[in-house]
Amino acid sequence: MRTGFRGAPIGWQVGSNLGLGATCFCIAWALFDRCADQAVEGASLGGGSGVRPLRRATARRGRPWRHPLVWKDFHYVVGGLRVVWIKFGVCVGIVGLLAWGAIESGNVEISFFGYVIMFVMTVAWTADLAISASRIFRVEMRGQTLSSLAALPFSLGTIARQKALGCLLASWPAMLVFFGAFAVSAPDILRWLKPWELGSNQAVTNEFTGFCLGVALTLAAIAFFVHLVAWLSLRVKFGALPLAMVISFVGTQMAGFAFAFIFAMNFQMSGEVVLSLVVIFLLLGAASLHATIARRLEKHAAAA
Repeated sequence: MRTGFRGAPIGWQVGSNLGLGATCFCIAWALFDRCADQAVEGASLGGGSGVRPLRRATARRGRPWRHPLVWKDFHYVVGGLRVVWIKFGVCVGIVGLLAWGAIESGNVEISFFGYVIMFVMTVAWTADLAISASRIFRVEMRGQTLSSLAALPFSLGTIARQKALGCLLASWPAMLVFFGAFAVSAPDILRWLKPWELGSNQAVTNEFTGFCLGVALTLAAIAFFVHLVAWLSLRVKFGALPLAMVISFVGTQMAGFAFAFIFAMNFQMSGEVVLSLVVIFLLLGAASLHATIARRLEKHAAAA
């Protein structure tokens, strides 16, 4: 609308706003039935009411799988195939927006673009797992049905693992896009690591060790964070995910101060040793939370 304007009529601002709006619309569409189907118990519709039950509430989801708890949580906790395909569409949309932004800015280096996508998909996968972890025991806790689950011919640990597998089956879209981006950046990664020179070149060996420790640190941090969310969901009624984020942020800051103190005091510890200790600490913390979750479930099941 401005005199002398020579830009594109549909630029980055318009495209990003439309993409964000479409993403929010898809998320709202996926969650509407779950949030709106909250009829008051014991309430009845009037004789002249034309309101009918929601189709989602009565929709058939086929026969249960061989492991029914996996089937139940896949369909009723994470939303089933429809939500999975919506997640996949959102991931593809994010890739499209980032690609559009890279083309508009002139930075179209394919390997760097792959790194960006891998980082974004790692964050998205972690958020997806954390949301599922915050909801995995919510229905049983609110309905006090853990005692019914405990009556099944399985241990509570087996039941919890089946429920976790049902949630994990719905998190593949982010990982699929991640591995696609990894395939794009793999040639650059191989040129950087030079695996054919391992053992003969100390610098390359150190870089490869640092790369493996970085991957291990990322996976250990995700495992610890997801277990922390699940543990907090058994301790607090609301806000397990935000509380876990606050605890993780504080823990990260404390770890940063500890690293600064270690290097300031000039302790004879290399970066690889420090990273290895952090990975071990996170894995031990995740294992401890895993055991604590099992004991907490047994306690709730006995009290229900």
